[in-house]
Amino acid sequence: AKRKPSIYGKAGYDKQINDNLRVRLTGSLYTTKSSASNTIFGGDRTGSNYLFVTENTAATLTANAFSGRFNPGYRDNVTAYMINPFVKFGGLEFFGTWEYAYGKNALENGEGSTWGSTDYDNRQTHQTAAEILYRFGKNEKLYIGGRYIQVSSVIPLGQSAANAGTRTPITIDRTSIGAGWFITRNVLLKGEYVNQNYDGYPTTERLSGANFKGVVVQGAISF
Repeated sequence: AKRKPSIYGKAGYDKQINDNLRVRLTGSLYTTKSSASNTIFGGDRTGSNYLFVTENTAATLTANAFSGRFNPGYRDNVTAYMINPFVKFGGLEFFGTWEYAYGKNALENGEGSTWGSTDYDNRQTHQTAAEILYRFGKNEKLYIGGRYIQVSSVIPLGQSAANAGTRTPITIDRTSIGAGWFITRNVLLKGEYVNQNYDGYPTTERLSGANFKGVVVQGAISF
């Protein structure tokens, strides 16, 4: 794969209006024509919060570290835009995400395939998310909240070096409610109830009509 320059950009406005109200609006851009191994949508080394969900019985920890997550698989001709509004009023916070991205994988870009080319159409992905938290207690060490995320994308199914496969539009949505306690500044105990749904996958695919729901409790040490 040919390595091409990548461009990152970010701009934002952040203002403390008064003692109780803070507002922030940020926007970011990432773009590259080609890369050897692009991890913009899959570079988190911490792994999944939902280990082995929706996997088959042959799943292994190494091969299935990101169960429950979605990666559109873009490597070449990638561009991603994101806008994030944030409002904090007292202990109440709102954080939003709007994202649009497009690109293609190496086969679609003509690397190692008999059908792809640099002129092959890009696939597209949209993500929207909204999160509301209420922080309370001494130094706001406790919080409760909820989050909704929806991703719609076009994915290649049945793709190989000799076969372009079928481009299929899919949608994934996740609703979660949770609470947390910052035991110290760097130690967090948190729990959530999550419900995630998959739509658009053909009946021959493992994720056709898939759903998972349940409770997750985690501890985190961050610096």
